[in-house]
Parts: sequence; structure tokens; C-alpha cells
Amino acid sequence: MMAFACCVAFPLQSAATPEYRLPDPQIAPDYATGHAVTRLILILPFAFLLVPLPFLERGFWTLLGIPVVLPWLFAAIPLTSFCLWLAYRVGS
Repeated sequence: MMAFACCVAFPLQSAATPEYRLPDPQIAPDYATGHAVTRLILILPFAFLLVPLPFLERGFWTLLGIPVVLPWLFAAIPLTSFCLWLAYRVGS
């Protein structure tokens, strides 16, 4: 009942109301740049895993007796976490 009373007292504004304003076009390029940087940061772990993986899989390279693919994949876990954190910090 209380939620209904709040909605009646303060109705939501829609796009049809005259109080609705579009974003300032001068602010939009900075907003878009922030998203572009965030996308680039989030592409790093994706590229880190997918680009060299076919080359690492075919080779018989070992690192201390362990195939190179295994440490490469385990290195992707902290890299992905760091990139997610960095994208969050850049986006906020």
C-alpha cells in the first residue's frame, strides 16, 4: 500500500512529458570514448586466450615439464580479473 502511495505522489516521467530532456550532445563524445576504452580493456583477455592458443596447442613446448598451454590458461585467470576491475574503474 505504501509503494502505491509513493507512485501516486511521485509519478515517473516518460519520454512524452515535456520535462524529459535528451542528453547534451557535447557530453556524448566523452561518454562514447569511455565505452570504447572499456571495450578495448575487455578484449584483452579474449585476445590473450584465443589468438595464440592454436599456435600453443600445436607445439610440443614445455615449461618445466608442463605443456605451455596450461600455464598460459592459468595466467589468463588473473589477467581477466584485472581487466574486469580496470574496466569497472574506467567506466565509473
